[in-house]
Amino acid sequence: IRWAPTDLVVSDVMMPGLDGFELLAALRGDPATAPLPVILLSARAGQEAISEGLSAGADDYLVKPFASADLMARVRANLALARLRTSEGAWRTALLNALSDGLFVTDADGAVIEINDAFTDILGYGRDALPYHPPFPWWLDEPAAHAEAFEFLDASNAGSNRWRLP
Repeated sequence: IRWAPTDLVVSDVMMPGLDGFELLAALRGDPATAPLPVILLSARAGQEAISEGLSAGADDYLVKPFASADLMARVRANLALARLRTSEGAWRTALLNALSDGLFVTDADGAVIEINDAFTDILGYGRDALPYHPPFPWWLDEPAAHAEAFEFLDASNAGSNRWRLP
């Protein structure tokens, strides 16, 4: 997939060597392939198997045997959703980069997962090293200052889920 980029991955769960769940974890763990839609195919039926596949990060889960029309419908739907996400992502990136202030976005664990061009221009840290985990490399090496920053953020966002810092 790294050498021949693709728009969608269809994988069987049961494969020799690397099974479908391991492939899925590898794809989701690599920022270059994480957004790829993945459809898992499996002979394991039932709600528990489907839930396991979707919980692992699959975009869709199809139980064998299935009709080719079902597979094609799911492929079309997942490609359409992927195009929509890509379009929304491009719009969001353009909007963030239009800001002259440095801006970053964190995940629920406080890791910086997105930055704009102004952030890179101001601090010199680029997208190639994302995600950045606290303590961030642009912070001074002063643990007391880190603790004070987290206390400030926690206090200023008390009662909200906006900040979930360690």
